[in-house]
Amino acid sequence: MCDDTQDLRTFLRAHPLLERVRLESFEGDISVLGTVKNLQRLDASHTRIYGDLGALQNCGQLTYLSCDGARLIRGPLAVFAHTPRLRSLRLLHTKVSGSVEAFRRCDRLESIVINSKLGILGDISCFREKKGLQFVHLRNTQVSGDIRAFTGCPQLSRVQLTDCQRVSGDLAALRSCLQLKVLSLSHTKVSGSVCVPPFLFRRG
Repeated sequence: MCDDTQDLRTFLRAHPLLERVRLESFEGDISVLGTVKNLQRLDASHTRIYGDLGALQNCGQLTYLSCDGARLIRGPLAVFAHTPRLRSLRLLHTKVSGSVEAFRRCDRLESIVINSKLGILGDISCFREKKGLQFVHLRNTQVSGDIRAFTGCPQLSRVQLTDCQRVSGDLAALRSCLQLKVLSLSHTKVSGSVCVPPFLFRRG
């Protein structure tokens, strides 16, 4: 098996000020990136990167992380309690688990995309008052809470909570989300008349 961990470690030692890393055709341990203190953006999507996301807890400058399709990535979401500057996170088809409440301190969050049956849970109230939040995709997870958690998110344009059976509330709570374009709440406990938020059907 090819493993690029040592080659990347050597490269990072020679370039300690790196802020952005994009890996392609990489196979190795994510822990090697935990030493990059200035890391702001990491794209390791569709690679064979492996290991525990907890290794990034010292990357406090992180604003963007994408590991979509990196099926060997695991670890708790708790690591993001140490990345308050995070703006965008994509973890589709990984083995990451834990509570979304780790994002409570991420006040600059704009986009979060996670779907996993491996124990993604926690109360969506952690997203309350995130003024820049635009895209929430937590399909097929065990998150819970009331949909009114999004009432303080004026930039919200897409909400994908299909199969989040522990999410409840009244559709009327989204009346203030004037930027909303896509809303998917199938198989949740959210109720209310479909005509409550009229802007959802606005034309022109």
